[in-house]
Amino acid sequence: MRRSWAGGAALLALLAAHFQASPALEEKKVCQGTSNKLTQLGTFEDHFLSLQRMFNNCEVVLGNLEITYMQSSYNLSFLKTIQEVAGYVLIALNTVEKIPLENLQIIRGNVLYENTHALAVLSNYGANKTGLRELPMRSLQEILQGAVRFSNNPVLCHAESVQWRDIVNSDFLSNMSMDFQSQPGSCPKCDPGCLNGSCWGAGKENCQKLTKVICAQQCSGRCRGRSPSDCCHNQCAAGCTGPRESDCLVCRRFRDEATCKDTCPPLMLYNPTTYQMDVNPLGKYSFGATCVKKCPRNYVVTDHGSCVRACSSDSYEVEEDGVRKCKKCDGPCGKVCSGIGIGEFKDTLSINATNIRHFRNCTSISGDLHILPVAFRGDSFTRTPPLDPKELDILKTVKEITGVR
Repeated sequence: MRRSWAGGAALLALLAAHFQASPALEEKKVCQGTSNKLTQLGTFEDHFLSLQRMFNNCEVVLGNLEITYMQSSYNLSFLKTIQEVAGYVLIALNTVEKIPLENLQIIRGNVLYENTHALAVLSNYGANKTGLRELPMRSLQEILQGAVRFSNNPVLCHAESVQWRDIVNSDFLSNMSMDFQSQPGSCPKCDPGCLNGSCWGAGKENCQKLTKVICAQQCSGRCRGRSPSDCCHNQCAAGCTGPRESDCLVCRRFRDEATCKDTCPPLMLYNPTTYQMDVNPLGKYSFGATCVKKCPRNYVVTDHGSCVRACSSDSYEVEEDGVRKCKKCDGPCGKVCSGIGIGEFKDTLSINATNIRHFRNCTSISGDLHILPVAFRGDSFTRTPPLDPKELDILKTVKEITGVR
């Protein structure tokens, strides 16, 4: 009995260690990302501190990763934690020598820079042949959508040593713009052990990991070797450790705990016995590329089972059983509009043909609502055309007027 218990305990300990170490089971820290493009936020120091606050300890960027105006003295080690970017990656106008995106595995390209590029590396140089020299993105193995652009990076090494067709979706290869300027002999060579001489920098650790161009014909996507038995499951992105959908390095669509899926488990299921929709006890919400039982703080739930930052214009936010949800408005959603003599209508005497459309979908008028006979005749002095009485139907949505009418 003792031997049996000891063996069982050892097995349990091994399983516990496996699940603790499995990155697919961990909840990754997310951050919003930015959409500033080439705009500088204050001084160089202000801009750096803003970037640091946004991406410190971040693993998944829900928006874009924009690294701009980083000066040569700045420590960018906080970028090492980033593993996924949902939008684009922009690296521009930096004089820092190294940008350590060493653990970035995938750029999804849900948003593209200038509607074309998922990765844009532009004008990273300083005076006296200084600027960006190292961009060791040695874990980057897939860009789902969008092309790559390199331009005006005179001292950057090894960008031309990367097999980009292994990373970029073949549909976007024709939009690639690769202007490599580093001088032959000015950069260290790839390690002799790198496959096909492909690398992100000097040393074995910077050899490029190929997961597409080396695959057998039987593989529909990524692979972990040249054999037909090395094909990854079609739900995998970036590569895999085995053939199952639970062996993916990154999920192509959604990660549901340890498994990659095409969609998250629905919140409701059809019951063929009662002919009704029943609550699915295993249902989950989609949050970025992850399935979650609860939406994160500061997010609201939609009827479609998604976590969103704000409700759409035809719905409003309510809280039910401790859950913030979006509910469809019964008719037009509440919309407060300024009345005559207030705000944009401060110097206006009456509703007329030029301002009637401002009251579309208004449910409450803050102030007065005047309709004078002159509105229907028009006013040649102010060049106001006559108001068509049919246009007053716009006011049908108004439920409340705080002033006089």
